[in-house]
Amino acid sequence: MKLSATTIAHLNQIGKYADGNGLYLFVSKSKSKSWVYRYQVNQQRREMGLGSYPILSLKDARLKRDRLKVQVNDGFDPLAERLREREQAKIYLSMTFAKLSEDCFEELKPSFKNKKHQQQWINTLRTYAYPVIGDLPLKEITPQHIKAILDPIWLTKCETARRVRQRIEKVWYWGKFLGYCSGDNPALKKGNLEYVLPKQPLYHQSHHSALPYPQLPSFWKDLQAIKCLSSVALQWLILTATRTSEVLYATWKEIDLDQQLWIIPKDRTKTGREYRIPLCSDALEFLNNLQTNYPSDHLLFTNGKNKVLSDMSMLMLMRSQFPSLQATPHGFRSSFRDWGETSNTYSPRALEYALGHRVKNKVESAYQRDDLLLIRRSLMKDWANYLNRGQFIKENQGLKH
Repeated sequence: MKLSATTIAHLNQIGKYADGNGLYLFVSKSKSKSWVYRYQVNQQRREMGLGSYPILSLKDARLKRDRLKVQVNDGFDPLAERLREREQAKIYLSMTFAKLSEDCFEELKPSFKNKKHQQQWINTLRTYAYPVIGDLPLKEITPQHIKAILDPIWLTKCETARRVRQRIEKVWYWGKFLGYCSGDNPALKKGNLEYVLPKQPLYHQSHHSALPYPQLPSFWKDLQAIKCLSSVALQWLILTATRTSEVLYATWKEIDLDQQLWIIPKDRTKTGREYRIPLCSDALEFLNNLQTNYPSDHLLFTNGKNKVLSDMSMLMLMRSQFPSLQATPHGFRSSFRDWGETSNTYSPRALEYALGHRVKNKVESAYQRDDLLLIRRSLMKDWANYLNRGQFIKENQGLKH
């Protein structure tokens, strides 16, 4: 006999009451009532709760039973699927944005050009994103969360804000691929955040402030008088016209004294190619003094515990010791380039190679296998002479290639 709303209203005794086709109403000791669907899969009896009465009415309970019955007839076990979904939900809740970001970072590590870029990638998320969404499961992150992250820096740290948004977007897609979330990416700009974030000021790639090269010999002398590791590292950066990260992570293993070369491996260069830097006599003397005053068996510039100097150490030295100087460590590469161009002795191509740049013409690059090492030996010797002795290049040396 099927149940009716009237019958159910008068059921007060503990027990189970059949409505037919596997649908039962259970009455508990507390007189509460709930629906259960009984079915059989692979010769095993299963009971699946459907909901409590009267929140789930008799009519809705029958509709729910009928939908489940179709699934059972097709060989599907709805209770097993429910349990699987609950276990999956636990996994979703345990996988927070911070945890997934760290996992994503580990996977991406081999693709970064150097350790500095590695740390920049994850540190921006740790600094700006984690305080807002670090502990949230991916499926709970909304565009409102992303806006809250970006608002404080969107107009003041434009490039940083753009990179933070892009990295959140990447982590979210990573999570979607692994099944931790679905739907639209909350960090998307187009068709999403572009409507709620103000327009940023036009972005211009700013050149690093450089010291005019005529002032370099005097600056070089003052810099040598400062006896600290940051000063020594900055001297090496200027002497070799290299980048901050290339200097900070330089190792003695990269120094070939026999060939008088500093060979930076391709995983540490901006171009992704091995970079050979010729070492003149001044550079070799510099290295000898470095090993005497700051002995190390690994990093060239270390505090004695094989720890890398801070990437801000050289800039902070310049700000503290030369407060009126409007220049950055990277700007000395521009000073080197200006000096070389003014000499009219070395070709732009030789200067490009000396700075570790790619040849921009792809066809030319494909056919050039020579990195002009012999010419660059003379170039770096002239550069050292200019720094240490104020001697400008003698013209007509026949080296312009």
